[in-house]
Amino acid sequence: MAARTALEDGLQHSDNRTTTTTTTTTTIAATTSTTPSIPSTIQCLPSPTSTPGPATRVSSPLALPSPVCPTPSKTDALQALAAAKMNGLEIALPEFNYPEDNKKPEWLAKFPLGKVPALETASDPPVCIAESGAVAHFVAASGPASAQLLGATPEVCARILQWILHNEHEAFPSVLTGIMHKRGRRPFVQQNEDNARKTIDRIAAVMEAQLEQHPWLARTDRFSLADLVAAATFSSALKDWLPSDWRDAHPNTVAWYLRVLKEFPDIFGEPAFLE
Repeated sequence: MAARTALEDGLQHSDNRTTTTTTTTTTIAATTSTTPSIPSTIQCLPSPTSTPGPATRVSSPLALPSPVCPTPSKTDALQALAAAKMNGLEIALPEFNYPEDNKKPEWLAKFPLGKVPALETASDPPVCIAESGAVAHFVAASGPASAQLLGATPEVCARILQWILHNEHEAFPSVLTGIMHKRGRRPFVQQNEDNARKTIDRIAAVMEAQLEQHPWLARTDRFSLADLVAAATFSSALKDWLPSDWRDAHPNTVAWYLRVLKEFPDIFGEPAFLE
């Protein structure tokens, strides 16, 4: 499963999400941070002949209410977990106590902003990367499925990145607002709720038109990282915020979401919808 602010006050800007380490053993630790984004310096064109990358482990502790939830949620690591499966990478979910462990000196020495998710590879020297989007990109680029997930031409790469950024900058913040309201983790403000619904409806309208013509968001032959990132966001939205009448009004989006889940049942789990 990208950034966003820590989920301690209630999934407030969530980008502390997961940390991963890679090398023939990688570890990811996830949390939430504030500005969901993909680094502008990403390598756009992976080699179609690239060999499988190092084994990767991802830890996605989602700080839910006040004390950290005893069972870490994988929601923020879903896209990285799915990409790792495509590339034959091993992903483990070590225990991570957010927001305590990410404040420790040893963590800050590797990730000065204390964000999660974060990636530390088992290579010598290790590679340390924070931000869920950067972690997901690294995992997607580290194996034979890199061309499918990230694009094999500048045009396809840009379309995939475009949808990732749509999700990071608009869909995710809107879903986060709705979920925080729904769970009572943030004071309910009707205008904020209305704005969030307006934004998600506007994005979904574009998705509906797009998915009427193509099975995947970036008009690719198979799903890409754009689909994995967006599906991770909608997994929370459809489960905890958007009701059945919203699903009825967006059949193509729901069908697309179910297609992604069908590809990764062991990662996304069974479909769960708010009634």
